[in-house]
Amino acid sequence: MPINLVFPASDSIYLSFFYEAIGLSGNNALDQLHDDSLRLELYAPDENKWYIVWSTPQAPPIDSFKHVMVPIKEAQYLKPNFKFRFSNDATLGGAVDQWHIDYVRLDRNRTVTDTILKDVAYVYPEAGLLNKFTSVPYAKFVESPGSYMANSVDLVQRNNDTQDKFITWGYGVDSDCGWSTTRSNYGNNISNNAETSFNTTHPVNSGADPLVYDVSGCVDAAFFTTKFWTNATPDALAYNDTASYRQEISNYYSYDDGTAEAGYSIGQGAGSKIAFQFDTQGSDSLRALRMYFDPIFTYNGTVNDPNSGSFIITVWSSLAPETIIYQNVNFSNPQYHTWGPDHFVEYPLDSTIAVSGTFYVGWVQTNDTQLQLGMDRNRDNHDKMYYNTGLSWSGSSQVGSWMIRPVVVAPLDPFAGVDEVSLPVETLAVFPNPAGSEFQVRWNGSKVALLQLVDPTSRTVRTWAGVEGPMAVGDLAPGLYLVRAVSSNGSTLAQSRLIVQH
Repeated sequence: MPINLVFPASDSIYLSFFYEAIGLSGNNALDQLHDDSLRLELYAPDENKWYIVWSTPQAPPIDSFKHVMVPIKEAQYLKPNFKFRFSNDATLGGAVDQWHIDYVRLDRNRTVTDTILKDVAYVYPEAGLLNKFTSVPYAKFVESPGSYMANSVDLVQRNNDTQDKFITWGYGVDSDCGWSTTRSNYGNNISNNAETSFNTTHPVNSGADPLVYDVSGCVDAAFFTTKFWTNATPDALAYNDTASYRQEISNYYSYDDGTAEAGYSIGQGAGSKIAFQFDTQGSDSLRALRMYFDPIFTYNGTVNDPNSGSFIITVWSSLAPETIIYQNVNFSNPQYHTWGPDHFVEYPLDSTIAVSGTFYVGWVQTNDTQLQLGMDRNRDNHDKMYYNTGLSWSGSSQVGSWMIRPVVVAPLDPFAGVDEVSLPVETLAVFPNPAGSEFQVRWNGSKVALLQLVDPTSRTVRTWAGVEGPMAVGDLAPGLYLVRAVSSNGSTLAQSRLIVQH
């Protein structure tokens, strides 16, 4: 937006901000190849031209904010339609080479020593007031509301000022169906807090006035907006004193807060598995998974193009011993939505299944392309995240929560109308299926160089040139196989499952 900057240079105009490289993304490698850097550009209206006036390379320390003061005194910028922007040189591969910018301030009557932030604020967001989950199905919640509420939630605050503040805090909840409540006067920090971060505990379903979401006025789904506030005396930036979160109670379970700070991949190729543990009180009817795939290294047209990845949705009742209770017949492909962050896609099960108690949802990978699953780094549920790249399951050591959400049957689905998985343009039909001595394929798409048959251990057991004529399988062991159409550059065009049955 244009800014009227018609002031004399003597007014001492400064643009200041804080910046940090990487943050929670986990991309700790310094990008020497692309000279990753952050830049500040100023716009000269009369020239219709942008000028780089400040820049910095990605350099250690990577998890520390730094303060920058930029004077604006050149006549070319002191105009009615002044603008500024941040840009960076980076790998154009998705959620990598991240920069974080905070406390951007443009003002006059400043000096180079005007670096003190007279502000108290929350440091990290909170994803609602539930215990463990960020969302649970409405039907489950109404059966036992109190069992899903957290006893309390902890949030970090920081006094950025060099002077102590008298700090109090509280929170309020509003619903979309008429219920609201507030909680306050349960804590304070009144001394020795200058330039310090400190934890604040907010009681929920505990203490003298326990809080439980009231859904009596709701029908089949409910939405709650929680606003945590902090009050500092004195406070020069009162508009920065609130952190809010909108919590949905409808038809799915989730541990994540809806935002991916990083991508997760086990990177071991075909046959690799991941399983995410969920626990339901009683039984439920599972019909789909919603997942967010992080668009990292999405280079179209290469052998390792993530869009050519594939997997089979799988549900387990146990990992030790491994007990599969359901597996889709149809394979799935990751949908990377590059036009906006954190866009979940719904992957339906071929048929609805019953689950109860502890169950695990995830996939079996069917080719060597890495699958970049979104991961929320603000909430830690790695004790429920498991992977298998060989003969046994291991718990993940990566702190965070996978962005996988089991969806159950419910009368109302607020997700309806959001984009679902689109069918591929190129399709591969296999017949007869099951096959005895041979099978054929019906192909609708571009030229196929090879047709591969892959066994359950991810070993390629047959290869045919093209897709014409019968394919012999009479000498193979009965069981489930994957038929894969491969292009001349090695990328997967389409896949289908085949059952060999003699």
